[in-house]
Amino acid sequence: MGELSGGERQLVAIARALAQGAEILMLDEASAHLDIRHAVALYELALGEVSARRSACLAVMHDLNLAGAYAHRVVLMKEGRIEASGRSKKS
Repeated sequence: MGELSGGERQLVAIARALAQGAEILMLDEASAHLDIRHAVALYELALGEVSARRSACLAVMHDLNLAGAYAHRVVLMKEGRIEASGRSKKS
């Protein structure tokens, strides 16, 4: 692990989470160290796994474009308070 880049370590952590088979996948800035190609691949994988397993995913992210593209529901927060919430265009 010591020789992996930040993005590669992030992908290993996500692979571990998926291998555990939890009912809820929780991602905290999962694409933070990834380029856009890998970020899109990550969320495509997460979406596919959630659908196949009939489970849920809670993702915290700052990229509103990715959130709108992959989330079924989006909650916008500011200073720890919910500012807005609702279904994304994907829903």
